[in-house]
Amino acid sequence: MSARLNKVVVGLALKNELYNKRLNQTLFDLYSHPEIDGIKDLHDFLISSNDHFDREVAFWLELALQQPPVQIDLQDVNTELAEMEVLLYDLVLRVNPESQRSFNDWMNYIANVPQSIRDERGIDAKILMSLAVQSSRKESVERIKGDPRFRYKIEILRKETSRLFEVIKRIPLRLIASKERLDTLEKLQEILIDLLRRYDFEHPQEGMSDLLRYPIQKLEASQRCLMRSDVKTDTVKNEILIASKYLEQQINDIPNKKNLEWMKRLLEKIQSLIHSLE
Repeated sequence: MSARLNKVVVGLALKNELYNKRLNQTLFDLYSHPEIDGIKDLHDFLISSNDHFDREVAFWLELALQQPPVQIDLQDVNTELAEMEVLLYDLVLRVNPESQRSFNDWMNYIANVPQSIRDERGIDAKILMSLAVQSSRKESVERIKGDPRFRYKIEILRKETSRLFEVIKRIPLRLIASKERLDTLEKLQEILIDLLRRYDFEHPQEGMSDLLRYPIQKLEASQRCLMRSDVKTDTVKNEILIASKYLEQQINDIPNKKNLEWMKRLLEKIQSLIHSLE
């Protein structure tokens, strides 16, 4: 895999971290120097973490790694997940109202995995199963497990959730992005990461968050379009144009000089990106 593609993969992981409101300096460093050994080391460290958000980063980093083909009976997996959904629904109806949310979350994550598998959205399936594991370990679930009426069923469902998570973790992932769009994708990603860092961490108290929310949405939409071969470049360009025009309209309302200068530089980058698509 090329260094540029590695950077895009690390950028996807970094962007996801920022959406989760986590400022991960290790990922920022890796984004600056996206060497495959560093990507693999960080992936191997995070994939076994007890923290769901760590595992989520690892799933994105997998896109840069060579993954051996595996034989998984996904239809059988989906059948088992459907059976678990029924058992969890029974628990939702029977446990006390204070604990229902944890069981309901656990059930909903399990229930949505089969569709992700059928749609070949491997990352979504892994993220949902990771969330299911996390929900199954919540304190409210542990309290209900102390009740003899529910202990055995919860123990079995926990074990099955963890087992199926290990199975689904083995689904190979790959990044689908055309070489012709890779340069645009990399530039767009850099702009989005800069915006997200400002949005969540650097100037939330100065009114910047409200101003940046809409352009982030439009640029995120343009990135998704850019990664789909069936979407024309004109569609990508239009989404970026909307973000650019919105920022141009808002720029005179920025009182802070430092933020204003940053916004002008950002607009120059966005407009340069638009020109490259012409």
